Amino acid sequence: MLLIAAAGSLRLASAHENGTLPWVLRAEVSYSGEPNREAYREELQSRVVQALISGGCFQSVVTEGKADLVLHVTIDRLDVTQEKEFRAPPTGGAGIVVVTGASVTLGGSFRVISASGVELIGPEKFFRTAHAAAVTPLDDPLAKALEEAYQEPVRWIHKHVCRKQDKLKERMLKALEAGSR
Repeated sequence: MLLIAAAGSLRLASAHENGTLPWVLRAEVSYSGEPNREAYREELQSRVVQALISGGCFQSVVTEGKADLVLHVTIDRLDVTQEKEFRAPPTGGAGIVVVTGASVTLGGSFRVISASGVELIGPEKFFRTAHAAAVTPLDDPLAKALEEAYQEPVRWIHKHVCRKQDKLKERMLKALEAGSR
């Protein structure tokens, strides 16, 4: 077992020279309670994975299969509201419903766990309420509000998982060492 820990340390030293940790991270996003639209969950998971890949923090980032680390993102709250207005010609006739604004409230938490079940980071919480208004008739306020709301968990995950790599590395090595005893 000591040989395995030494090999892991050697792999870590060579990989960390180029700024990446030598582990595979699996990112999972789920609802804690009553689920909202699946498309919202999938979009957040996609954004988290892309941020981790573009950050170059890990050997690889996956959404399924075996991994050395697991990032669990839990959505506790996702409220989406749209403000609509009915517009009709002043002389009468058919009118249309126009979306004039949208609000999105997104809250939850995330944590990083080793394959052996040791919690390495977290739970860390995130929360964001975003509001967007239509400026032109072609604007999509809901898309704007979602874009802004998704930025919060991605920013926090990047901060705690990628920018604080040394802390994660230290905790993972301790977990590996404890597992080899």
